[in-house]
Amino acid sequence: HKTIGATDRIIPLYEDLVVKTRLDAKGDIASIKRDLRAYYAAYNQGEIPLQSYGLWQDIYLKASQLDSAEMFGKEILRNRQAFNAHKIAGCYSLLERIEMARENYPEAYRYVKQYIAVMDSINQEKEEALVLELEQKYRNRILNQSYENLKQHNDQQRIITGLVLLFSLSLLVAGLLYLRKWRENAALKMREAEAEKESLGRA
Repeated sequence: HKTIGATDRIIPLYEDLVVKTRLDAKGDIASIKRDLRAYYAAYNQGEIPLQSYGLWQDIYLKASQLDSAEMFGKEILRNRQAFNAHKIAGCYSLLERIEMARENYPEAYRYVKQYIAVMDSINQEKEEALVLELEQKYRNRILNQSYENLKQHNDQQRIITGLVLLFSLSLLVAGLLYLRKWRENAALKMREAEAEKESLGRA
């Protein structure tokens, strides 16, 4: 496994199949950290890989070592170009839990908003891709139908019907996207109100 490139595969595999399972089962944190460091010594010259920082953020949070957990989270954000959006969202989620454990609610709320912003971006990209896929699918269907109609010397009624269907689909998708955004904004305003209420209660 120490051949070139194997390190990039074996460490994530070990972390996903072994370490995360032990964490979910509430295994002994000290033992988990010791075994992980032994793995890094064998496969990565003793260094914690950058892509493993999210795991260590979670490990230290579960061990209630909040400063160390925060340090790994901040390192992820400093090197955010090396992580995908899901990893960044997970980092914000853990930072929020860290600040909640410290009872630093304004900072926790700030991380919640950043988490929501990242997830909104992820969901928007997925929805836009879905809309484009649907539009392309129906556009191709309409073009094929139009071609068949022209070949058979039929009138243009089927083409018009297809265009109406495409327009209706676009309106439906736009309506769904607007409804989803409205619900998220309403949920965000509710969180803001709750946070403000809690802040006033502590004042």
